[in-house]
Amino acid sequence: RIKKHFKAKIKSDGRDALSRIAGQTAKIFSDYNPETASLIVNTDYPCSLYLNDTFLGITSNRFTLPAGEYNIKIIYKDDNFDEIVFKKNITLSKGQVLDLGEIQVFVTYEIKANVESGIYCNGKKIGVTDILLKLPIENEYDIEIVYTDVHNDKRYKREHISTKDGKDGNINIKFSNRIKMDSGTLPFSGKIGEEIIKLPYTFDNLETGTHNVKMILADPEWKKEWTIYEEKVTLKIAETA
Repeated sequence: RIKKHFKAKIKSDGRDALSRIAGQTAKIFSDYNPETASLIVNTDYPCSLYLNDTFLGITSNRFTLPAGEYNIKIIYKDDNFDEIVFKKNITLSKGQVLDLGEIQVFVTYEIKANVESGIYCNGKKIGVTDILLKLPIENEYDIEIVYTDVHNDKRYKREHISTKDGKDGNINIKFSNRIKMDSGTLPFSGKIGEEIIKLPYTFDNLETGTHNVKMILADPEWKKEWTIYEEKVTLKIAETA
């Protein structure tokens, strides 16, 4: 009786599987129309599809079209971008099903900075650090990271990105500490550590922490210096003093 039960179950499962396959096959043939063509467009992000500059619909989707020649454009749109990411000329025949495959429409760029900074892309502000940014493919971008310090001084880092290779990437920015010194019209020099520079001058790439800052009158010929002013300055991350 057990053998009969399993034989019956196997037959039943087999009939169910054949029924499912038959149903799927029937759907394929029901979608087929010998008088039109089908275009299948799959993208990794919903995009607008244009045929001969006429909006057709949102990807991913299957589109039924008359046979003929078409210029395809796929446009990526979000809050920050409106870019063409795919272009192709195709010819569709009656009864043809053309699948363009999986189309990549963006790359991701992780943009970080050691202090919160504004991010501008091609002149438009698109966010602040740190951020994971989607950039439409097949395009060029000028990225500007802008940090405004406690003295309201703006500092800039610039990067150029091409997404034509379809590769993800990252930008990691470190704004340095610095101390500005100016003695007006007086012929003084600034000294931090062993570095002596004629003023005005900005000492850059300084370590976070406390620095002994001097304004001096230096005589290189006699290898002498006279301290005019001296102060201990403590710098935080990316600070300008």
